[in-house]
Amino acid sequence: MTYDSQADHFTWDNTDIRFANSNKQLFGKSFTYGATLNNNPTVEDLWNSTPAWGFPWVSTNVAPSPSAAALVNGSLAQDVAGLGGYGMWNDHLYIVGTLYRSEHIGGPQPNPGTGFAFNIRGIAPYWRVAWQTSTENNNLEIGTYGMHMKSSPSAITGLTDGYTDWAADFQYDRTIPQFKNDVVSFRGTYIRENSSLGATFAAGGAVQTRHHLNTTQINAEYHFGARLSGTLGFFDISGTADPLLFAQAPVSGSANGSPASKGYILNLSWWPQQNIDLAVQYTGYWQFNGAGTNYDGAGRNAGANNSTYLLARFVF
Repeated sequence: MTYDSQADHFTWDNTDIRFANSNKQLFGKSFTYGATLNNNPTVEDLWNSTPAWGFPWVSTNVAPSPSAAALVNGSLAQDVAGLGGYGMWNDHLYIVGTLYRSEHIGGPQPNPGTGFAFNIRGIAPYWRVAWQTSTENNNLEIGTYGMHMKSSPSAITGLTDGYTDWAADFQYDRTIPQFKNDVVSFRGTYIRENSSLGATFAAGGAVQTRHHLNTTQINAEYHFGARLSGTLGFFDISGTADPLLFAQAPVSGSANGSPASKGYILNLSWWPQQNIDLAVQYTGYWQFNGAGTNYDGAGRNAGANNSTYLLARFVF
């Protein structure tokens, strides 16, 4: 559970309840399979390159964030319920398939859809395929994942918006025996979202139906033993400009209707004990909602949204 100081209430965070059977073989190789019940697409993943477990591990809920985000990149987090199955073959091939429905925390039941940007019509399938290989001091994973969804904004009937996300990711970890087994990690993901916003267009919320969104996130992390780590990450969002979908507004809006944002994240974490994490994180923007200067049409620059975030947490 997580306490949100801005909303002043507790809520469910990422939740993944699993059944697993690891004592099987398939084609003469080890085979683990099972079922997952979860509330965030990609939370059923095993690596730190996909959105649910990807960098930044934590972020502030006070500072402004870019208006545009791909569906599979956290837009449905804790707002859906999904049931699926997974399998790992020969400690190399990992495959997941999950079907999601809307499940709005704090929303009325049955769901009327009112006030919620996404209301899944039918089911929304999520897929994941990844391949990993390991040696004594190296581990490499490459994979793909994605999701398709039909949704009605603020309704459960009528016209729908359609979204299809395709993504690729990688993670490479290297243990360095010469440096007392320090670990360096490189991770990245690219997400392409194609959307057809029929319902939003009909309601006057977009000037056209066809849109796309490109998201690139990469980061490098160095672990100094088991007590200290530093991470540097970069992100870039670009896509179709739309002055209605990304409307002008102070702080949160876009003066030119562009979803483009790019910047960097610096994180330094210290574990005085294995289950205590003390961290400082800085987020900087070169571009925010379409521009570096006066991005909102009210005189605000992208750098005004830079933030420093302090974290103390007990992990158990």
